[in-house]
Amino acid sequence: MKAKDLKKGSIVEIPVNFSPEKMNIPTQVVITRCTEHYLWFSYSSLQRMGRNTFQGCMDTFNYKIISI
Repeated sequence: MKAKDLKKGSIVEIPVNFSPEKMNIPTQVVITRCTEHYLWFSYSSLQRMGRNTFQGCMDTFNYKIISI
């Protein structure tokens, strides 16, 4: 699965830094809106991300697609 396959309602897992003691806690978020170049999330800390950036983070920072 690739970032270009994501659509509204897809569930992805992103690492979120809550505090220095709890680094990179995996958090599942729902994509609320998609365009050709951007994804919007239902998470308050991270609201928008480019599709190419998301794909790069999948390859290096443990971002995952849970369901499309």
